[in-house]
Amino acid sequence: MTQQPTPSLPPPPGWYPDPTGPGLRWWDGYRWTEHAQAATPPAAPAAPPLAPGAPLPSGVPEIHKQKWWHIPLLVVLGVASTLGWVVLQFLS
Repeated sequence: MTQQPTPSLPPPPGWYPDPTGPGLRWWDGYRWTEHAQAATPPAAPAAPPLAPGAPLPSGVPEIHKQKWWHIPLLVVLGVASTLGWVVLQFLS
């Protein structure tokens, strides 16, 4: 008895290299669809982490300078204004 060759199955649905150009195109399991993704450039390598206490590279703003004095000031002003409002309400 001779075996008949099995027909090759199409690939499963998914994103595959676009046969018409750069990027990816969606294969729905039967045919190519109009859905395409443009080719994206490779991601830039991540910068190495800085050692603790090391100065920041030039061009990077120093946003963490331990400027926390404004928080207690705002709390004191809020409490003082609330107390002032309560005293004025009591006197009137």
